Amino acid sequence: LTQPVFVLPVPSLWQQARLSHEFFHQTAKVLQKQFKISISEAKTILQACPDCQRVAKGPTAAVNPRGLAALPLWQTAITDVAEFGGLKYVHVSVETFSMAMRATAL
Repeated sequence: LTQPVFVLPVPSLWQQARLSHEFFHQTAKVLQKQFKISISEAKTILQACPDCQRVAKGPTAAVNPRGLAALPLWQTAITDVAEFGGLKYVHVSVETFSMAMRATAL
């Protein structure tokens, strides 16, 4: 005897995109390319997602944030320099309003 075969209906592309977004939280552009849906359909999926609505959008990658007054916003970087011997790290801080820079060997 053979086992009975159950054929489940395949969800539409829009439903597949919605289910994928519920799990992975992709952007509208990714949903559009991956599931071949329109950008407006993809944006509708994002707007209907309660988890995505709770996340505030920050500045885009092309924006370098700048302070509105002196001292509240600093950017820092630490790098290693082998030629320094015992002091092998350099810590650089830049105050984004005045662009004042401070570098310290660590």
